[in-house]
Amino acid sequence: MKTYDVLKLAILNLSRRWTRTILTMIGVVIGTAAIILMVSVGLTQMKQTEEAISDIQLNRIEVYEKEGTNATPLNNMAVTAMAELENVTQVVPLRRLTVYAEVGKYHASYLQLVAVPAEALAKLYTPTKGSLINPESVTPQVVVGAGAATQFVQSEEDYTYDYSGPAVDWFSQTVDVWLGGGEETEDTDLPASRRYKFSVVGYDEDQENYDIYISMETAERMLRENIKLANAMHMDLNAYDTVYVYTDSMEDVDEVLSTIKLYGLDGYSNAEWIKEMKKQQEAQQTQLFLVGFISLLVSAVGIANTIMTGVLERKREIGVMKVIGMPVKQISLLYLFEAGALALAGGILGVIAAHLFAYLIQSGSGGNILGAYAASGTKLVMPFWLDAGAVAVALMIGVLAGFFPSRMVAKVHPMAAIRG
Repeated sequence: MKTYDVLKLAILNLSRRWTRTILTMIGVVIGTAAIILMVSVGLTQMKQTEEAISDIQLNRIEVYEKEGTNATPLNNMAVTAMAELENVTQVVPLRRLTVYAEVGKYHASYLQLVAVPAEALAKLYTPTKGSLINPESVTPQVVVGAGAATQFVQSEEDYTYDYSGPAVDWFSQTVDVWLGGGEETEDTDLPASRRYKFSVVGYDEDQENYDIYISMETAERMLRENIKLANAMHMDLNAYDTVYVYTDSMEDVDEVLSTIKLYGLDGYSNAEWIKEMKKQQEAQQTQLFLVGFISLLVSAVGIANTIMTGVLERKREIGVMKVIGMPVKQISLLYLFEAGALALAGGILGVIAAHLFAYLIQSGSGGNILGAYAASGTKLVMPFWLDAGAVAVALMIGVLAGFFPSRMVAKVHPMAAIRG
């Protein structure tokens, strides 16, 4: 008998006992679908994480001073030292100035200006309207975020939850700025600040952007021209609030950050928590796969039970096949084929069931998918390799489950089996 004939006979035997076959197959369907759905949830979470961090600069280190009286100052000397480190491509110092500002009839009592070297601003920020600061401009320029614009009010009554800022064309306005906040400006014991007129060249419509950028050169000029006020407000001309250090790649972050800490400074990188988060997701992915795999192992018990019962019930049939000269190997192969057919059919149906179930539970407005958070419109990631892998695992487990029952064929004595 050819192998093809053995396969046809195996399928015929399964169809004769269709009730038992279907019940056994249901276990494989559930196990296969469980593997696909569990792994798919993990893949979906990983995809959401990758999308969330796609705009994050993973090769950037934020450096700041350590707390304490003997801390290393974050000044020009520190910036120069960090720029000379191996695998460092760029160092961008940032300074924050507290100012009082006016735009027409609107004012902001306490506004934070972020001073950055004009040529490095493009590394940090891109406005949705207008342009970045021109370092060669004679007039001081500023780039405004929509969130920061909400700080400009006419009166205290404007400080409401839905206030979106002045209804002005920012590009046609001049922003008048005085060093120091509202209290410092009104304090007669402090030196008066000069007034600076800024032209708005860029605007970001993102309401979450509370930054207002000016050039570092302009900030240093403001401090020099108001040196007495700056000293009274403890604003050091040769000091920075934060320094951004950019490395060649994310792999260089740990080494550069360790060196910076040896200098007596402190730092932080998004790469640190992202690496930790990915480790947690990989561990979760393994756990989810094991949950599905256990379900498939349970179905293997059902397959083994079905094949073993078939061997016991069909001893006379086995005896006849032996008497007419069918090799024991082919008879054993017959039962292996039955186990494999059960597993393969159950695996394929499990793939279909998994995709159908995924379609029914996919998030339309955001929420939980199988216990995991999903953003609005999230669809489960179910690649072809996952479907093929789940079917392959189901087939392998089915064949292994049928191996030992098929070996029982060799122990069946033909004449005893025929006599019953």
